Amino acid sequence: MTKKKIVVIGGGWAGCAAALTAEKAGADVTLLERTDMLLGTGLVGGIFRNNGRYTAAEECIAMGAGDLFTVMEAVATHKNMDFPGHKHATLYNIYKIEPAVKKLLLSRGIKLLMADPAVKTEYEGDTITAVITKSGLRLTADAF
Repeated sequence: MTKKKIVVIGGGWAGCAAALTAEKAGADVTLLERTDMLLGTGLVGGIFRNNGRYTAAEECIAMGAGDLFTVMEAVATHKNMDFPGHKHATLYNIYKIEPAVKKLLLSRGIKLLMADPAVKTEYEGDTITAVITKSGLRLTADAF
């Protein structure tokens, strides 16, 4: 059986999680990010496991989707902190998180195309068949 080919457009937290999930499902994955860094606004705050998100993180880990939480924990600088509006928060180091996530994705065989945004989409009917990047690269896949 041929591996499905998946192109994930956007390298924020959701795009990185989608790429990891597709790879775990057996797909050949390419992640396309318009900037030169992953995680988007995830490079601003660095807070996780706070308030109700603590339970959500534990549920993700229990269901086998804890890879990104493991990386966040590895670069955490403060754990189980309380401050106004946040209970039992953990803060990851915003300078270390992006290279750590990039290393995880690459270690799983996910191809990263950085700083080359998608600028055009090709269709057959309502189905996306390809995206073209600013540099002219044409990416085809089974799903985007």
